[in-house]
Amino acid sequence: MMINLRPHHLLCLTGWQGHGYDQAFTDNFNRIAIKLRAGELVRLVAGNDDICACCPKVETVDCREEFPAAIDERLLKRLGISGNSVYKLEWLNGLIKKKVAASDLDDICRGCPWLEFGWCASTLSGRI
Repeated sequence: MMINLRPHHLLCLTGWQGHGYDQAFTDNFNRIAIKLRAGELVRLVAGNDDICACCPKVETVDCREEFPAAIDERLLKRLGISGNSVYKLEWLNGLIKKKVAASDLDDICRGCPWLEFGWCASTLSGRI
């Protein structure tokens, strides 16, 4: 099997603390994180992915606006990889560790409503 992910959800996985929009979203995210950590492959996709499948915001203005796609593009550019490709999570996490600093998130994740919590930045800076 393979997990379809928007590129920016790689950063969400990095900072995941088990807090989501609702219980269905949180349970789905947890299932996906477990599968990926067990070795399932990641296909980077444009648009809605397996995490979006249970998101109550997926059909709202929050996700239809251009900011999720812009975050995806900024991250792909920073990592030097392309979307619609298949990778191992371990390799992608290593690439993120090499190429993305906590201080980069204000630019890469501009517009993300979760950015203010600092979970991704804390993880990238080694505080979590």
